[in-house]
Amino acid sequence: MAKIGVKIGFTFRVGALDTNQYGRMDMEVHDIDTELSIDDQLKDAGLAIDKVYKTLLTKVDSEIEDIMSESKEAPNNG
Repeated sequence: MAKIGVKIGFTFRVGALDTNQYGRMDMEVHDIDTELSIDDQLKDAGLAIDKVYKTLLTKVDSEIEDIMSESKEAPNNG
């Protein structure tokens, strides 16, 4: 029985260009059994990912707002 996994991610800039601040998000589905129904396994994985994604996105949005707020408040060092 072969098992496979797929990971996807992206990096994005946060804040002003001169702050050089980035965030990264990754999602992964692994241990998909190639001998079982892939559609059924992905359906179950998708339901879980949707819940986790929404929770993480809320947290990331909050963190980004904090970073951007701190960047605006920091004195200009240039």
